[in-house]
Amino acid sequence: ICDVKQSIKFLKKTIADQEAFLQVAQTRLATRTRRPNIEACRDPAMHRLIQEVYGLHAAIADLLSKLRQEENAVQHLLRSKSSLEQDLTIKKNSLFIDSEKVLGIRRLFMMDAPEKTFLPSVSYSQSHDLINV
Repeated sequence: ICDVKQSIKFLKKTIADQEAFLQVAQTRLATRTRRPNIEACRDPAMHRLIQEVYGLHAAIADLLSKLRQEENAVQHLLRSKSSLEQDLTIKKNSLFIDSEKVLGIRRLFMMDAPEKTFLPSVSYSQSHDLINV
């Protein structure tokens, strides 16, 4: 969970950095398209600037997608952790009941039990796959 949270922090920082680069590129593009007294031309520099803006948009979209996946992973891990903690609490309670409460009752029954109890002997025949009593 800690590693995923670190990854989320890194993704958020990277997204913020990419958004800053996008803002600069969009400002340069806006300045270039609104130059007074200069004809609007589509030269290679303009094409590179447009490609840079599209590339930054795509990179930010990918990072946001990864961020959503990581946040979903954290939620899933937290639900799993909660479920495991709940199971552990139930098992601890069961062990407590068994060792503290039931053990005393078992000892009483063991003392009252007869000395010899009949247990049938069981043998297994390999040749016929039969159990003989």
